[in-house]
Amino acid sequence: MVHKRTAQLYKEAGIEYPLTTEDYGLLSFERETRNSPNSYRIDQIYRVKHIDKDYIIYNQTIISRDNPGNRKTATETVGTHQEPQFQKRYDPETNMHIPIAVDTSDVIYDIEATKDNIESILNGTYHQKIGEEDKPRTIVPYATNFVLQNGNQKFGDFTRDEFVNRHFDDLLFKATNGYYPRQLKPFGDNNVGINNEIRKEEPPLLSKEKMYEVLEIEQPKKDLLVTKHVEPQERDELNPYTIRGEPFTSEKQKTKIDNNYDDKVDEEGDEPYDVTDKKIEEGKTGFEVKPDKPLVKEQDKHKPLKTKRSRTTKRV
Repeated sequence: MVHKRTAQLYKEAGIEYPLTTEDYGLLSFERETRNSPNSYRIDQIYRVKHIDKDYIIYNQTIISRDNPGNRKTATETVGTHQEPQFQKRYDPETNMHIPIAVDTSDVIYDIEATKDNIESILNGTYHQKIGEEDKPRTIVPYATNFVLQNGNQKFGDFTRDEFVNRHFDDLLFKATNGYYPRQLKPFGDNNVGINNEIRKEEPPLLSKEKMYEVLEIEQPKKDLLVTKHVEPQERDELNPYTIRGEPFTSEKQKTKIDNNYDDKVDEEGDEPYDVTDKKIEEGKTGFEVKPDKPLVKEQDKHKPLKTKRSRTTKRV
């Protein structure tokens, strides 16, 4: 049915309001079911984001009976109306600017999305709460479709519990990603979350010093955590085997190094290199490798290098 505010603006402008298809259907329904009570079925309810708030729009079916007792229905959209912006022209007789036609219309949302408003719509007490009716409406049980609308995008498949208790941004996150974010935004009361459970505030994180103080334990001394650091230029070129500047103390670390030559003989029959241990002096790190033979064997200058023959192919 035409909204009161819309009808008032057309009346003040002196322009007849153009009835819509929905208006004609509701007028016919009211004439036929004048003396019968109405019951209401909430078919679909929307939460619509507009600027920085979200609002409620819902589609309902009005059910009643005519004089012979036949069942009659009519559909209606509630929660929004249009406010026309008129095109005006100067009238020299009245010395005023008079509206002559509708230039454009602004969409105005009437119901702010709150837990109380959503529940009262679903329970049939909203119009009584705002003073339009004297008693609650009779709501017919129905599988209402809960829809989230963000611009031109519409998302469904929400439960009533989610739709009533979740923040719009959290519902939109689930609709696009398939799951809720880790940190949920409060909707309605700051302490109330899903299923009206009180959210427990998480304690703030403690610093290390504060943690030791709360637990009443002694902090570890920094001297125990300091290790000796050896600069790269101070290391012996023949002794690169150091571990974080710490001296080797275990027996396993004092064993010989497998340098890919120990206990092996190369193809030309050379003997394996000797790796001799050296006692670790106090305050020094690692150990030295003293080969009996040079690590790199000199190439015989008079002996030609062996090269692989390249295969040649003949074309057939």
